Amino acid sequence: PASYAQERFWFDEQIRFSSNNSGSQSENKVRHQIAIYNIPYFYKIENGCMSIKKLIHTLNVLIHKHSILRTLLNYSDEMKCLKQTILPISSNIFKLQISHITENDEHQLNQKLLEEQISNDYFKLNQGLVFRCHVIRRESNVNYNDDDLLVKGDIIIFNFHHCAFDGVSFEIFVNDFIFAYENNKLDLNNEMLINYIDYSQYERQMDMSNAQQYWRKLLNNYDRNKELQLPYDYRLSTQIRTGRGSHVFIQIDKELTYKILHYSNKKGISLFQLLLSCYFIYLFKITQDEDLCIGVLNANRYRPEIQSLIGLFLNLIPYRLQLKPCETFEQTLEHVIELYLAITDYSYLPYQLIEQLYSNDDHMQPQTRAISSSLSTILPYIHTTFQFHTLANTNRIYLNEKTICLSEMSYNQKHTSEFDLSLIMDYCSTDKLLLCYFEYSQDIFKYETIAQMADKFKFLLEQLFLFSTHLHHQPIYKLSLILPQEEQLINKLNQTSIVVDQQSQFNAVQHLFIQCTQEFGQKGCIILDQQCLTYSEVLYYVQLVSVQLIEKYNVRPQQVICQCLERSIEMPIGILSILMNNCIYCSLNLNDPLARCLTLIDETQSKHIFIHSFTKDKFIQVKNDNTVQFINVEQIINDSCYIYNNMFDYNLLSNVITNIDNDIAFVLFTSGSTGIPKGILISHKNTRIRIKSYIEADIINKNDIVIQAAQCSFDVHLEDILGSISCGAQLVLLHSNGLLDLDYFSNTIRNNYVTHVDVVPEYANRLAEFWQNNLLYKTKQLDTIRCFILGGEHMNSKTIKLLLPFLTSKCKFFNLYGPAEATLSATCHLIQIEDLENHSIPIGYPFVGSSCYILDDYLQPVEINRVGEMFIGGSCLFQGYLNRPDLTEQALINISVH
Repeated sequence: PASYAQERFWFDEQIRFSSNNSGSQSENKVRHQIAIYNIPYFYKIENGCMSIKKLIHTLNVLIHKHSILRTLLNYSDEMKCLKQTILPISSNIFKLQISHITENDEHQLNQKLLEEQISNDYFKLNQGLVFRCHVIRRESNVNYNDDDLLVKGDIIIFNFHHCAFDGVSFEIFVNDFIFAYENNKLDLNNEMLINYIDYSQYERQMDMSNAQQYWRKLLNNYDRNKELQLPYDYRLSTQIRTGRGSHVFIQIDKELTYKILHYSNKKGISLFQLLLSCYFIYLFKITQDEDLCIGVLNANRYRPEIQSLIGLFLNLIPYRLQLKPCETFEQTLEHVIELYLAITDYSYLPYQLIEQLYSNDDHMQPQTRAISSSLSTILPYIHTTFQFHTLANTNRIYLNEKTICLSEMSYNQKHTSEFDLSLIMDYCSTDKLLLCYFEYSQDIFKYETIAQMADKFKFLLEQLFLFSTHLHHQPIYKLSLILPQEEQLINKLNQTSIVVDQQSQFNAVQHLFIQCTQEFGQKGCIILDQQCLTYSEVLYYVQLVSVQLIEKYNVRPQQVICQCLERSIEMPIGILSILMNNCIYCSLNLNDPLARCLTLIDETQSKHIFIHSFTKDKFIQVKNDNTVQFINVEQIINDSCYIYNNMFDYNLLSNVITNIDNDIAFVLFTSGSTGIPKGILISHKNTRIRIKSYIEADIINKNDIVIQAAQCSFDVHLEDILGSISCGAQLVLLHSNGLLDLDYFSNTIRNNYVTHVDVVPEYANRLAEFWQNNLLYKTKQLDTIRCFILGGEHMNSKTIKLLLPFLTSKCKFFNLYGPAEATLSATCHLIQIEDLENHSIPIGYPFVGSSCYILDDYLQPVEINRVGEMFIGGSCLFQGYLNRPDLTEQALINISVH
């Protein structure tokens, strides 16, 4: 039978990289199939001349000694296994290919080099064709009298199939090639020489029970089905790949290389152990996964007898490490060293046998079940590999006492990838150089994504070995992958500090309204159908109700007053009256069950409830022990003539007009769907700054006519009401149930020349559908709307596309996002045409007065394009939860994100 390594690579090529198993072309981006396991080495004659006949003879000598280079692989249906057969020496086993290229035609040369790497026509495993040699001659060099000679500039390519060859084999090949070329033979002691096929048989007879026990323990409880949360560009439902790949080189300069080598020598550890530790930490930071498994390719030449054999010995080893984020880099390094030392004793167990420890044959397809050891072709948890090589000194091949020199060509183009993602690090001991690159599958990654990942890995190395050694003693969760330019962008996004006028500290929301009244006294303030009140008239009624609260009901500053009013003129007057007394406004929705209303009254310990004729019967069955007073705002307004004749004392309001910024303006309650409703406390300062941020973003201005669409149970109703009357805009109200009447709502917009609309996306979709089915709106746009705000729900481009035909090009669309705790909203995005090409709409930039950071589970900033939780800060952050210091402590935390 074939060796375990041959078996693994053969089945992998047949199943995972076979075009016959590629499935849907649209899903897997299947293109012309390429070879995944060609291993070409490119050499150019630098000095001297080489005989082609002697080259052929030398290679035949090598093939004679190393029988693996003339071994065929065939799957035996009878034995249900892959078998290898050594072919006898014959002229058909090896043929030299000779090509000619035009002088200085680099494109033609690169094309031939590429073909050696990706062509699947060169090797026939079932015929024993596993090695080839290709000579490329430049046409200018063929004019010599002796056509047998290869001269300076000609190219020799040695190409092997991976099933017969590995990286260590090439150094053996080069040494034997030099000896055979110079001596026309190799020393062959057939009685002592073992062949690769002997190793294959020995391997099958080994007792591997101890190794199986170790691997079963190491991988116990590892979630082999989880997907490593890498920044994939394409998601595939299968593990079938085209094999197409590329790589991104990381420039490790001399200073960084020196620091890494110095640290390795100082600690007495290998570069492999050190750099693998860095990769574990890197993956933890980029995925937030603490239980990681990295595939490591092991040379697996564990006996001295096989050190000089050409063949495939590689084994794929799953290095599983459970990281502890609070431990330091040096502690993590110790764990990796311990893992390495333990694995070394058991690394001979073939990967497919490790996998079989956890495989369930019942879930396998019949054709797969017949292939007893092919489970390795489905790599269930090896999403990434780490490969470290100490480069052999094979960059030059000297022959005939250095009269002939072959120099290895620096062909850096990589067009295949065996794994989805691999970090490959090569160390050149002679030049003290560390070469590093990420190799990736183009089926799931774009170049730009891997280039950024490479930059972040280099940045991590610089932090650990260049910037400061104190990072070695910090928890690894504090290490950052945020590049300097990303940090600048994040900081720029949060440059939202607001300049506070010392005088404005005492400007509560009601004071802004009074200022507008002084400037726009005779301007329409509130409109409801045929009713209209000017700013002066609204102020009169607000003062009227406010004085009544003090004189008749003895209210005191910062008491909570609940308001249960239907849509009406009284609603904004009631809100302003409550604020005018420096009391706290709390809305009760008429449509909510009575039990919820009573719960909110009890939570706020409110002793005063605003009602009017539409809502007075809601509480009629409530037994009142006179601890709660119901105040009919409508009746106070209607009785204003009587009150006016008796005059009221304005001086009573002067006692409460000097309230400070941190006084609470209103309390907003959550739905309570997950338990008792939470009361969110919003201060005057919060509200004032948020209104200012809306004005600066041109969401609202003094010339706007704002339609009040939101129900009073949503915080947006305060945005409509307080936002408009605090800047001099006009507020258009709807009558009871007017929001549900799409025709009435649309006519209200048209008849009142509304310029500002704020609704949730679902309602906007219904509105657009209504307009689409109404000839009036299809033929005549709502040309007065300049600002259309959508928020409160997930936003996608379809909604905007539905609205566009009915609004003019001057209309701006805004997507607002933020919890009530951020005072109405936290971020704003002015939707652009290019946004419509995507499904989702961005949430935009933080408003003035807010800052937004995306943090990981350890409250560390995540890099751009990574998943995290949003944390909102700034001067618009709420003051806590009503009567819930425990929840407040959980929600409001002090952290440093710089």
